[in-house]
Amino acid sequence: MPSYPRYNADDAARYNARQNLSAQAVKKIQTTLDVYPSGVLDKGTLLAVLAYQDANGFVADGKIGPATYDALQATWEPETRVFDDAAVDRIVSFTVAFEGGSKDPYGAVNADGEYRGLFDKPKKDASGKRIPYKDRTNRNANSQYHKSGGSHVGISIGAWQHTQRSGGVGKVLKAWRALSEADFYAAFGGRSNAEAVYDVATAKGGGKGLRCPRTQPVKGKDLWEDPWVSRFRKASRYPSYAAAQRKVIGERLYKVVEFARDCGFTDQASFAVLFDIAVQYGVGGMRKRVRKALGSTGPYDVRDVIAALPASKRDRRYKIYRAADRWVRYA
Repeated sequence: MPSYPRYNADDAARYNARQNLSAQAVKKIQTTLDVYPSGVLDKGTLLAVLAYQDANGFVADGKIGPATYDALQATWEPETRVFDDAAVDRIVSFTVAFEGGSKDPYGAVNADGEYRGLFDKPKKDASGKRIPYKDRTNRNANSQYHKSGGSHVGISIGAWQHTQRSGGVGKVLKAWRALSEADFYAAFGGRSNAEAVYDVATAKGGGKGLRCPRTQPVKGKDLWEDPWVSRFRKASRYPSYAAAQRKVIGERLYKVVEFARDCGFTDQASFAVLFDIAVQYGVGGMRKRVRKALGSTGPYDVRDVIAALPASKRDRRYKIYRAADRWVRYA
């Protein structure tokens, strides 16, 4: 093995873990470096990174920082590159207008609304008047969030509505801390508070029941309560917070787009519709609903998927399709 004085295996492993690289991105790196594409940054991959850095004028330390990553990414085919900020913002913009019209999608917060019954039916009172979200306290006993004593979803944040219980909040915080520790600590009122929030949000294990390791209180208060919920709502003042969300969303968009292409969808309007379905149901739920809608014969049109959705979900997705389709045609 050649000598790399700046290389420390433990330091490189810790640094690369903090970059929050998706398995898809790691596979692209491995393919570029002629390493088996396992999606895991193993020893063989790090040795290949070292050789690449040494041969291309970078510091050979095994750390896949911005300079090394950008150089590797520049060799990929355009359609397989990680989504850049503009692409993520564009697709997000097609959906958030129909998710409540938030002017600040990256600062959006849902404070455990599923458990509190905010999304349960009925959403109208006896006279037919719509009940505001803040006043919806009814709970559907058959809802998955209330059976057998219920379960806290926890706080949900941002344009994708990353949830606490699923680990989505933890992924965003992990990406944020890696991008800017200073902003991350400042947003939560100091390092001690920020690390306490981080430890709970990134805890291992979802599990069943009222609470799981990720939905435990932090310093006596749940994340969907003050002071934490207010800090999440104000976090979008930091550009690095939105950047962290874009990074996580970009990785999920890979899964959406790969599935879309498997179905024969290659246009951005279709991506936007499937993205919106994935925001609501998760990537797995999106796949299940699309497969059910399409059946086993083709060719397919994403409007077939929309037509198969419940009536209450169709109008918004037709609007998303038309908005995205207009952008593609006239941009």
